Parts: sequence; C-alpha cells; structure tokens
Amino acid sequence: MREIPNSTTSLSLYLAFGRPARGPLAILKENWTGEEVLLLNLRKSTVTFLEELKSNLQVARDFPDEHWKNMLTIMIYVLLTENVM
Repeated sequence: MREIPNSTTSLSLYLAFGRPARGPLAILKENWTGEEVLLLNLRKSTVTFLEELKSNLQVARDFPDEHWKNMLTIMIYVLLTENVM
C-alpha cells in the first residue's frame, strides 16, 4: 500500500475515518522502533477468526438476495401511489 501523499491533492490515498491509514511498512517500523507494541493475544485462533469471517461474508452476500424483492415491491407501491395523488 502506498502511504505517500498524492502530488496533486497532497493527501494520502488511504484515508480511513478521517486520518491516514497505516500501511504494513509503517506498522513494522513502529513495532521495530518500539513506538507501538503489537498485540499478540488476539483472543481467537486464526481458524476461529476465519470461520467467523466466512460466515459474516456469507450473510452479507445473501442479504441483498433475500431483500431485493421486498424493496422492489415497496418502491413500486410508492411510485404508483404518488401518481394517483
């Protein structure tokens, strides 16, 4: 990831939550220089984290498929009732 500001806008391309995001090199530098300590106790195993991530991504993928018909019906109803009035 590039952390160098854009020459035109003078802004970093990776802004997150109103502040520049730290790329992998910045994180390594901060860890090596002792500016910030990496957390090693993540409370979840890698396998558990990946299983939960997979499940959450599946829910996010299925949500639009399950709800688009309801939203379409509501939009059609609104459009039809606006034309009547």
